[in-house]
Amino acid sequence: MSAAAKALEPPSGMEHEVGLLFAQLEETRRRTRELVLGMSTADLDRRAPGYPHSVAAHVFHIAAVEYWWMRHVVLGEGIPADVDREFAAALLDSPASRELSGRDAGYYLGKLDEVRAHTEAACWKLRDADLDRERTDPRDGARATVRWILCHIADHEAQHRGHVQILLQLAAGARGA
Repeated sequence: MSAAAKALEPPSGMEHEVGLLFAQLEETRRRTRELVLGMSTADLDRRAPGYPHSVAAHVFHIAAVEYWWMRHVVLGEGIPADVDREFAAALLDSPASRELSGRDAGYYLGKLDEVRAHTEAACWKLRDADLDRERTDPRDGARATVRWILCHIADHEAQHRGHVQILLQLAAGARGA
């Protein structure tokens, strides 16, 4: 492989397939972090006209959804009450989400990092054979494999990063930039 080639490499010592999926999560997070890093609080609080969700709400939502899927569905653990209260603002259609404001980029990057540390710890425990294990979504009883869940987390983050990019472009257009 040439020095210029991009590749996903599993962390050394992590199960190979689990590690490749974790590397995908890390690449997706790297791009999200690059986008959020250096944003002003005003940019994070920005909403498009007629659109109820701020940039910050999308970023917070990314963290909460990853945490929920990994802890609640993959690991089968309950969500601590304090975390559940904190992440109430991560439900994009909730009043708490529409009121989310006034925090800097460091806060949101810290939340993304906290959640990713939890996901990484879970991935270190997973074996490649676990990827085909089915888990049940408690909201609707739908079944999904752990492999699908890890892919879904990466896809979900990428989609919301796209929303953030659109909001920033709309804001730049509104400012005449």
